[in-house]
This record gives sequence, structure tokens and C-alpha cells, in this order.
Amino acid sequence: RIPTAVNCGNSVRRKQSVIIEKILHHIELQKAMTTHSDLVVAIVGAGIGGTELAGYLGLNRQRVRLHDVRPEAVSGIRDRSGLEVSGIASGFAPIERATTDLAEALDGATLIAITTLNNDHQVVAAALAPLLQSGQTICLMPGYVGGALQLRHSLDELGCRAEVKLGEMDNFPFTGEILGPAAVRLASLKRRLQVSALPAADGPAVAELIRRALPPAVPAANVFQTGLATMNPVLHVPGMLGN
Repeated sequence: RIPTAVNCGNSVRRKQSVIIEKILHHIELQKAMTTHSDLVVAIVGAGIGGTELAGYLGLNRQRVRLHDVRPEAVSGIRDRSGLEVSGIASGFAPIERATTDLAEALDGATLIAITTLNNDHQVVAAALAPLLQSGQTICLMPGYVGGALQLRHSLDELGCRAEVKLGEMDNFPFTGEILGPAAVRLASLKRRLQVSALPAADGPAVAELIRRALPPAVPAANVFQTGLATMNPVLHVPGMLGN
């Protein structure tokens, strides 16, 4: 009976620890939502991930531009000048620009977040190359496996001469869903987001910039660490093979 009582006590303490951790994480989110930032964030890709990011950052009072090549993906947001957000954070998120014009979205942006599928990264690189301005930072969210390496190679081949920092995230920050033409639900924000850069020496600076927008961001050693940490192959490939 004594070992059983000890085990029960350990179980209770573990549950209490998890609850406390969740409460602290929620407090961190609320602090982020009331902190003004001078970041100008251009999000390339208005799918589920890009729309979730736009809603979160808009509530966080960032200046947000959202781009997609599909007019139907941004027209509702443009008409309302923002997004209705529900879930872990709620309210109306102003969006400065929702557009199919990439140049309009990128002009003056501090951070460029690429939230498209990795199959589209090469097309995105071709569109970005003539528009990038020195001093901007690009982050693939996520980088999948080798995303930053591929994007850097593409930009070099396209003759891009802008001096930009290039980073990638191990996984996408949120889970959630699009509820309508101008509505999104944020189900969760991951507690730890690893951010690396290419070259690796830029990692701390890129991670710190991302952290201003997403508090869970932490620096990773290099792009191999973020590539191996991505959950997409683990979660999605077995399901596709099984079907």
C-alpha cells in the first residue's frame, strides 16, 4: 500500500505541474497580446497556417500584410480590413493589407513569413527575388526538410543581390481552422518553436526577431536541427501511405 500511495502522490504532483505550466503559458500569451511592436510582417500564403498567423499577429497589434495568389483567399479579409479571431485569443485583428500583389505586401516589411507548402517554395523564391530589400528577414514557417537550403540556392540562382537574413522554423506555430472568408479559430500555440538560420551565425538574431512576434521562439543550432525536428513527415506520411 505504501508504494501505491507514493505513486498516487507522484501522479498528483505531475498533474499539478502540467496545470501550472498551462497557466503560465496562457499568461505569456496574454502578455504578448498586450505588447505593441514596431514589426511589419508580410505573410506569404493565406492558407490555414498563414491566416492563423495573421490573426494572432493582428491581435498582437503588429502591422500585418497577408498575400496569396488566390483572390478568394484574401478578398474577404481585405473587404473587412481584418479577421475575426476566436479560440485561445479572441477579437478583431486588423490586417493592414490583404492582397494578391506581392510587391504591395513586401514593401517596407521587416519580417517575411513564408507559410506556403514546401512544394511552392521555388515558385515563391522566383516571385521574391526581384522584390527583396536589404535588411529584411525571411522565415520559412515551417522549413520542412531543407527548406532554407533550397530557398537560398534558388535566390542565388535567380541573381538576388539583396542582403537578407534567411531562417526557418521547425514546425508551424498554431493549430486551428479557417471559419469563413474573414474568420479564423486559433486552437493552440505550440510551447516551443525552434528557429535556425542559414548561415547558422545569423541564428540568434533571426530567432530574436521571430520571438518579438511569437514568444515561444527559441534559437536552434542550425538548419539540420530544425529539419530533423519537423513533425510533418512523422504525422502526415504514415496517414497518406495508410490510405
